[in-house]
Amino acid sequence: MPDTPKATELNRGVCKRLSLAAHEKEVRDGVKYGPSELMRISGIGKGQISDILRGKSKMPSFWAIWQLCEALGVRIEWVATGRGDRWQPANHAASERRLSVVPASR
Repeated sequence: MPDTPKATELNRGVCKRLSLAAHEKEVRDGVKYGPSELMRISGIGKGQISDILRGKSKMPSFWAIWQLCEALGVRIEWVATGRGDRWQPANHAASERRLSVVPASR
């Protein structure tokens, strides 16, 4: 299936918002969330994560986007549309169960 301009634009927005969320979470938590750490907590391959965060992925799967949202604690609705609350509620513990915080200085 060829990429349509609308699909390409949507994909760029999704990748850009996931990358922004990863960066903001690093700043907020003082933790480096590079492809290796995100692979560990999301179950997605390091190369795919790297491609998504750099905007090089043609069309990441819904599962990959969902897993990254869970790992970063960001709402999938915000990633998909850019609207609404960015962060999942504090009591949303899906990512916290898998995430062991490692200081950024490591």
